[in-house]
Amino acid sequence: PGVLQLQGTMGTSNAGNQSHGYYSVVDRVVVSPDMTNQFSEKLLVMPHSYQVNNMRIVDKKAPIVVPTRASEGLPDDAFVFAHFNTLRKVDAMVFDVWMNILERVPSSVMWLLHMPQEAANSLKEEAMAHGIPTNRLVFSRPIAAEQHLRRCALADLFLDSLHYNAHTTATDALWAGIPIITLPGDMMQSRVAAGLNEANNARELVVGSLKEYEDHAVALAQGYGD
Repeated sequence: PGVLQLQGTMGTSNAGNQSHGYYSVVDRVVVSPDMTNQFSEKLLVMPHSYQVNNMRIVDKKAPIVVPTRASEGLPDDAFVFAHFNTLRKVDAMVFDVWMNILERVPSSVMWLLHMPQEAANSLKEEAMAHGIPTNRLVFSRPIAAEQHLRRCALADLFLDSLHYNAHTTATDALWAGIPIITLPGDMMQSRVAAGLNEANNARELVVGSLKEYEDHAVALAQGYGD
């Protein structure tokens, strides 16, 4: 029998014409019809989402520890925006928008992934440059994966990165019931969260500009609890 190679992970769009396999697994959002020329592989277009994942990471036999906002260093009365991707996905453009959002929603914080102190300090300096107190950036503590999935539910809204979207972290948020605002780009890796929102019938959270991204996040926060 012959060997059949499938590409089903991100970073496989073939703009450089180097073949990675015979087929790439995609969906109609992450690869729109006008993007097919980025691939040399044949495309297997899934009806909903290309991404396969489940909740098997959660050990059902392990004692259930329910995180609280207090245990995670989050204010009880704040609106919590979240982003749990690594620092390499956080560029200056999206960070500027996040700071604008925090300025417009005074009773809010931005909950970020745990990162090295030097990196955290750099983000705090950037926040101060925008007039945002550093205590409004909350860095998550290192924690087991299954506990992280449980604590995700403490957030109110996930703010996506731009050029390289949340992938697994986006589905973690969705498993926890947290909506995701995303601005799709013109490459597969920048359209993942849009595809997930489409598969979850949350098209209203897929925006068309940075201004819409900011305004929509602010509107959701200001209308929270109404």
